[in-house]
Parts: sequence; C-alpha cells; structure tokens
Amino acid sequence: MTVKESASNPPNDWENPLVVSRNKLKPRAYHIPETNVLLSGKWFFRYNESPLDAPIGTDEQYISDQIQNWDSIPVPSNWQLQGYGKPNYTNVIYPFPVDPPYVPSENPTGTYVRYFDVPSTWPARSKVRLRFEGVDSAFYVFVNGHEIGYSQGSRNPAEFDITDIVRRDGKPNLLQVRVLQWCDGSYIEDQDQWWLSGIFRDVYLLGFSSQGHIEDFEVKTTFDDQFSDAFLDISALVDVSPGEKYQIDLELCDANNKRVIEWQVGADDSGIAVSTRQLVKSPNKWSAESPYLYSLQMKLRNSIEVLHEVSCSVGFRQVDINDGVILVNGTPILLKGANRHEHHPQFGRAVPLEFAKRDLLLMKQHNINAVRCSHYPNDPRFYELCNQLGLWVMDEADLECHGFYDAIARPKDIPEEMDYEQRKKLVFAQAAKYTTDNPLWATAYVDRVKQMFYRDRNHPSIILWSLGNEAFYGQNMKAMYQWIKEHDSSRPVHYEGDVLAETADVYSLMYPPLDRIESLLNNKSLPAKPLILCEYVHAMGNGPGGALEYLQLCDKYPRFQGGFVWEWANHGLLKLNEKGESFYAYGGDFDDHPNDGFFVMDGLVDSRHNPTPGLTNMKGVYRPFKIEYIADRSEVAIYNLYDFTVMDSLKLRWSIQRFHGLNEEIISSGNIDFPRRPGECTVVRQPWHKIPQFSGQLVASFELFLDNDSLWANKGHILGTDQIHLSGAVEQIVLDSPVEKAQNIRFSETGSIVELQLPGLEFSFDKTKGRIVRWTVDDEEKIIPGDNRLSFWRAPTNNDIPVAAPYWKRFGLDSMSHRVVSTDVHQSKDCLLEIDVESLISPPILAWGFQTQVRYKVFSSRIEISTTIHPVSNLSVETIPETIPRVGWEFNVPESFEKASWLGLGPGESYPDKKEGVSFGLFSEELNQLNYNYEYPQENGNRAETNWVWTGASTGNGFMAQMSSNGSPHKFGFRVSDVDAKTLELAQHPFEVRRGAKHIRLDFGTQGLGTQSCGPPVMPKYLLKVAPISFELVLNAVAL
Repeated sequence: MTVKESASNPPNDWENPLVVSRNKLKPRAYHIPETNVLLSGKWFFRYNESPLDAPIGTDEQYISDQIQNWDSIPVPSNWQLQGYGKPNYTNVIYPFPVDPPYVPSENPTGTYVRYFDVPSTWPARSKVRLRFEGVDSAFYVFVNGHEIGYSQGSRNPAEFDITDIVRRDGKPNLLQVRVLQWCDGSYIEDQDQWWLSGIFRDVYLLGFSSQGHIEDFEVKTTFDDQFSDAFLDISALVDVSPGEKYQIDLELCDANNKRVIEWQVGADDSGIAVSTRQLVKSPNKWSAESPYLYSLQMKLRNSIEVLHEVSCSVGFRQVDINDGVILVNGTPILLKGANRHEHHPQFGRAVPLEFAKRDLLLMKQHNINAVRCSHYPNDPRFYELCNQLGLWVMDEADLECHGFYDAIARPKDIPEEMDYEQRKKLVFAQAAKYTTDNPLWATAYVDRVKQMFYRDRNHPSIILWSLGNEAFYGQNMKAMYQWIKEHDSSRPVHYEGDVLAETADVYSLMYPPLDRIESLLNNKSLPAKPLILCEYVHAMGNGPGGALEYLQLCDKYPRFQGGFVWEWANHGLLKLNEKGESFYAYGGDFDDHPNDGFFVMDGLVDSRHNPTPGLTNMKGVYRPFKIEYIADRSEVAIYNLYDFTVMDSLKLRWSIQRFHGLNEEIISSGNIDFPRRPGECTVVRQPWHKIPQFSGQLVASFELFLDNDSLWANKGHILGTDQIHLSGAVEQIVLDSPVEKAQNIRFSETGSIVELQLPGLEFSFDKTKGRIVRWTVDDEEKIIPGDNRLSFWRAPTNNDIPVAAPYWKRFGLDSMSHRVVSTDVHQSKDCLLEIDVESLISPPILAWGFQTQVRYKVFSSRIEISTTIHPVSNLSVETIPETIPRVGWEFNVPESFEKASWLGLGPGESYPDKKEGVSFGLFSEELNQLNYNYEYPQENGNRAETNWVWTGASTGNGFMAQMSSNGSPHKFGFRVSDVDAKTLELAQHPFEVRRGAKHIRLDFGTQGLGTQSCGPPVMPKYLLKVAPISFELVLNAVAL
C-alpha cells in the first residue's frame, strides 16, 4: 500500500522516515552538569486517542486554564501501566497493519504538562536546555506556547536549546510534551517486548555558562606492544565566546584519588575539537574481572574562573582482533553472557537505577561476565555500573524490524516444520526491502547508530557495538557499519543479520545446534573471524538444558568466544485476577491483541528478578574453575578458567565426604592454593592423606569462594563447586527384619481386592487395576488409595510445547490406559506375599502400547517391585514413538507427608541436561521447597541421579525408595508434589494451579529439557529412547 503526499498534504513528521528530529541538538557524550534540575515527578496528563484530539501546544493560556482538571501521572512511567490504554506484548509481529511509514490514525497521544523555574542561582545569561533520556515513541516539545522541536527514537536521548524561550522574571515556565504511541520509527522498534508508551526515563533542565562549556568529549586508551604503558587520548569540543583565551585543565587520578598526571591544553575555538595525548606509565588495566577505574577531571576556564567541569571514569583497556580472536589488553576473552531487556514488573521500562544495579549484582554473583543490551541502548547510568562492577558490554542500536517476516511469511503458508534457515532464504531478502534495504530509510538507520555511539563511547565496559537485532540485511546496515567504523576503529562491530560477516567484524549466530557451530568454524572458505552467539540456550521456563556443551566447544575452538543466554528476565507485569490475587501477566492477559502469549516469560530470573533454577544452573555452567583427578598418581589438576590474573581474595576449599547408609561424614577438609595465572592448570599432590578402605561412597568436594568482600558479593560467597567421586558405588540399603515363614501367612480376596493383614502390616491390592491400594506399617500409612501405577507422562515444559509435547500426544502418551491381562497372587518362600501382574499400557485410538510384567513382593516392612517393559504394536514399529517424557512409578502418600531427604543431586531441581547448578550430597527439604513455581506452570522439581530418597512426615513416619537394574543399584529421579501433571498442564498461571493429593514420582528415566522453545531440541544423548526396560524398585518403611 502507498499513499502519495502532495505539497498541500505533506507527510506527518511521525510518518516520514526522512524526519527523525527537528531542532534537536547534536548527540554528545553523556554528562549531566552540576547546574541541573531534575524534572521527573508528577506531571499533569491528558490522554487522547489521536494526536488530532490532543491539546494545541502553542496555546499557552488554554493549557494553563485546563490542566487543573487533568489527571496527574508520574514521570518516568509508561502510561499503559498508569491506567491509560493497555500493554500489548508481541515477540515478532507488528500490532498494527504493515504499511510503512504509515501508522494508525487512531494513534494514542499523551500530553504531559508541568511548570518549571530557572534557578535563581544560575548565572543570568546561562544557556538552558531540556534533556529527555527516553520517550516512546515520538514527541513534540513546547515551552511557553512555543514549539521547540520534535524527536523520535525511543531509547535515545533528545536535547533542545530553550535559552531564548525561557522566562527568568519569576513567572513559571510552562513545559508541554506531546507523546505519540506510534510513529514510523515503531517499524524499527519491534523488539520482543511490551509495547509501552510515554516518558519512561528522566527529564532534566540543564544550565551551561554563556561564556563557554565543554559540549562533547571522547576518551580513548591504547597500549604499547607489550601492554605495559598506555596512551590516554582525549578530544573535547568546546562552545566558547569569541575573543577570549580559554584552556582546559585536565587531571587523571587513580582509584584512591591520588593524582597520576595533570596538564593543560588551549581551547579557544568553538566547534573545533581540542585533542591531547598523554603517556601513562604502567597503568592498572581495566577488565571485567579487575575493573580498575581512574577518574578524569576536565575544567574549562577563562582567565578569571572555571566555567564548566566534566568528570569521567577511565578504564585502560584495548580491544583487538588477531587471528580471528577478540583480545582485550592482548588476552583472549570468553563471553559468559546474558541478554538483558529493561524491565520492571510494576514500572515496565521505567526501571529504577537500583533495580538495574541489582540485576548486575546477581549476574556477577552467578558468574555472568557479559551483558548484551538487547535490543537498544539502556539507561545511560547503567554503563557506569558495568564499568564499576566489571562486565563486558555489547551495546546495541535501537533497531529491529522483525515483524516484516510475518507480514511476508504468513501469506506464503510456510510449513511449521520447515528449517529456519530455509525460511530465511524464502523471506528475508523480500522483508529487507521494506526498510533495511530501502534508501528512504538510510537516515533513520544511521541516526540510530550515531545516537548510541556519541552517548556511550567513553565507557570501557563497552567492547562491542551491535547495529541492531533481527532487521535482515541490506544497504542501510552497511551504511551503519561504515559510519561507525569511520568514527570508532577501537571496537569490533556485531550484527547477527550479516550471516556471512560481509561487513561485521564477528560471526554471530542465534540458537545454533553444536554441529552448525563447528561447520562454520571449520569452513576454510570464510574469513577467520571470531564467533559469538548473540542469543543461545533459550531460558524459557524449565531450562535451559544442554548449556554446558556450548562452553565445552569454546575450549575446542579459540575463535568461538562464548555468547549471551536469551534472556535475563521474565517480563511479566504485575496484575490482579478476578479474585484479587496478584500474578505476573504476559501477552493476552490484558486482552491485548494480537499477542505472542507467554513468549515474554523466558528469563533466568523471574518477573520480580529473583533467580530461577535456570540461573543457578548457568552459574554452574559458567563456573570459573574445574577439577580433574589423576587417580593413578594421587594428584589433582586444578584449572583456572578466568581470562585474567586472579585476585588474591579467591580461596579454594576442599573436603572429603563419606556417604554410608543414611549418614554423611566429613573425613577431612582444608584449603588449597588456586592457580594465579589465567587459563593455567596446576597439578598438585592430593591434599588429603590416604584414606582407609571404607564401605559407602567417598566424594571430594571443592568450593571456590571469596575471602574478602567485593563490590558485588560478600566474603564467603561461593563462585563455583566441583566434585570427584573417589571410590565406592551406590549402596542398596536393606532395612527389613526377618520374615515369618510363608505357611503361617494368610491373605484374603474379596472381588478384585487382595488384602494381607498381619500385626504391624496392612497391604491391599486391586487386581482389576493392577495397583497397590494401601500400604500401612505399624498403623502408619505409607501409600494411600490413588493412581499408584507405572506412568510415562509429565506436564510439558515450555521447551516441550513446540515439538516434543505434540509428538508425544500424537502417540497418546498423555492418555495411556492400563488393561490388566493377568494377575497371579500367591505365597512365596522368601516373602509374605507375591503378586505377578501382566498388563498392556496403551493409548486410545492407536494400536501400540507397553507390555509390562510387574512382580510385587511384600515383606513385613518392605515392598519390592520388579518391572519389565516392552514396547509392542500390532501394526509396525513405525507406530511406536521413538522417545517418551519419562518412565517410572507414582504413588499417592498421606497428607501428613511434608518433607523429603535424599542422597543424590541437590538441593535444587535437576534433569539429565540441567545439573551443573547442583552437587552430590545428602539433602533434606520441606515439600514447599521441593517444587519451583514457574510463572507459566509446567514440569518442575525433579531430582536426578538419586541413590535413595525418603519421604514422610515430621513425626518420622515415611518410607525410603531405592532402585536397581540388572542386579546393580541404579540412580533414579524423583519428584514429590501435591500437584499432578494434568493440573500443571492445564494451568496457564500460578493462581490456576490447584493443590491435590500428595504423591511421589520415582523415575527409572526422564528425558532432558533442551531449549526447543526457541532453539535446538534435546541433544541425542539426553533423549529417553523407547526400548525394553527392566528395573527393580524397593520401598522400605523406615522412620527418619
């Protein structure tokens, strides 16, 4: 669709890609002068459905008369979260008809008004500016009835000179800001987000001396070839009055505020950059591991006084690419990163600085060393926090137009099963023609990278520029690259859409399987450039699974330098349901259409930004050390996985634990020196003495911890753990007493129910259903009536939903029924009662199932259950699924059961491909701590690689479970909960999860999690393949 404009009908500014601003000052380095007034706070507010209905900005008297009847709104905020309009979440799709550059005529408009005064303490002739740090999506500014200017580019600042308009006569100035929800820029701000509007960052009134000020400045550091001494290069743009002499006094101080150097440089000409270079001998270097910062003071003065003072943090660091490897200060780095959107569960994109700082502290505490600002420049103060705390930053331009993909792909009816790379070939080139490969949009594209560069270029933490995200590839991306390389050769440039890195300095992939990574790195026809995964191991819900293998591949290929997990946080927004219960809402919960549902809930932290099990797991994946045991030489190899020299404050603690029966014993412990050099492997004699032969299992555990407080964690904070299993195997614990002779035992059969009653024992069994009805020992119930049987289903995870769950449901695994073929109840010489059951467990409609033979052997305080499972079909093998979610037993337990103790992996949940955040040990947890309430309900709470588990009441009543296979102990998985799989599957929010009967799940096997919500499926080694299975389960009635 096109609409031709004429001279009598010129395009609106907000529908003209050639207009990105009017009367806006040129972008500059971030600096707020001491002469400033923060204008954030309560503003008058008027909401209209169209800019045509909004108040006229040039009618000052009308506005003054009307605003007392208006509402008030906090600034910063998003108006949808203040009761005007509603939030709308989309991941890819545009929420309006696709017809760039045009947007809906029903374009919600917010008019903000407040009064301000120019402080009387400011010099009478001060230059006065308004600065807006972030406004979504386009806005006009009026002061005292005068139109000042226009700007768009939501996450970029806008500064306007209002010197000639402001009143200084004591009469308040009237500031009006008209904000439009949609503009042509909305087409390139389609960033997997809530669409939220308004003034969402701070607003300032700035004052500068009329005689002169430092308008802009740039700081760069470079080292000599030995990375010993450094050059400090500074350029400054001054705005000074003609005819006078000016100079800039410069002073560089260290972290203790001790002067390192001071010097002066003349600065007499406005509009001409003043450049100066100083040699700094042996400076402390800045890195994400040792973020040493100097402070630079720049004072512009005339012959009488200091006119303007600017301060800036300086980190001495240099970024290079040599032989296809990114080096910082001459050292290769590994990015253990996360993507971070700006989000607050109540305030949307109006994120308080302390909340952002908490994010960064959590990242550091969980071994995350890099953050990608997805997909736009963040609050300008965010980067100084990264400088101080130590994080590598990929700063990204405010640009994404992913929605054009659906505009083209949906009419093509591309099959869902088509490989994503094939889809790209069909769609991307055509999608790029809308804006990315359209010369009419060149100005808008290049403006986005200009704004980011000028504002953020002085931060040492920023080591990569990114041109945007999912905006296809074309001439405008090339223009952005060319512009930034002309202005900054000191940092590599990233853009994932440039698949073959035609212009980008690094290769970038999203969610690739491991073989695709290796294929790219082994492709000799491509230039040798670094590879970074800008998005990988999608963290939606219960996951990510299979993250460790990516880090292991980095060890194999030096050019593979890590990546950024998608993503840091769930973006749920606080909401009340009809009963007044609070929850965190996602797409559709505000009756917002179209929407992309729960796809916004895909973070390592929840919507309140508290850690999920996924973050705990990534802490283990990203741990900064590892241990290997050289048993034949009684030596320990300690690997330092840091990139730079380790601080003296790190300590490595070891302990030898013995696990025997139900007990744990620490035999010896101590500290061991940690290798000082990065990447170093130190081999030392094992620090423990020779240990006598013990029964049970011996485990050596290692913990790396902080021995001093740091900026981001307290003394004692554990950075990572590792373990070595020294000796011993899983024990089979027998806790039963001798049985009575079989001939003295009597059981009864009434209909389908078999009952065995003895002093201290009651056992009943349903022959029709082939399951235990009740098990009581010493008048204490262990198993109660319920669905006590073999099962194969689990509630789908977010990662199961796209492919695995539909596949399993196609084979009826969610609706299996049990048909008992035969039951044989008899006495046995070695137990009180023996029951043999043959069954067929199969789905309706289909012609396949599992043929099972189960033998129950009942003892005075123990039940042994031998299980054999064979997949069968009366058609062909193709009618049998290749994989299943899980296989194991489920038993209902008494309501009084409220805790579990176990020997295995813990304390948190674990799965075959998600177990790096847990350790082997003896654990005990209350029921409410055994399950994690994901904000989109799903399978959770499994504990993998369990030797034994006990579940019971606080009184000690309970039972222990163990498993074996082919005569040897078998490590299994368990889950204890009061929410069954069906309830979890049907619920879409936590408040919809209703508690039911308590039960324990004891699994012979469970499938891994993978990351297929947006990424590769479960790796082959973590699939639970359908095959014949035999195992034994032992339930011991025992008090703990």
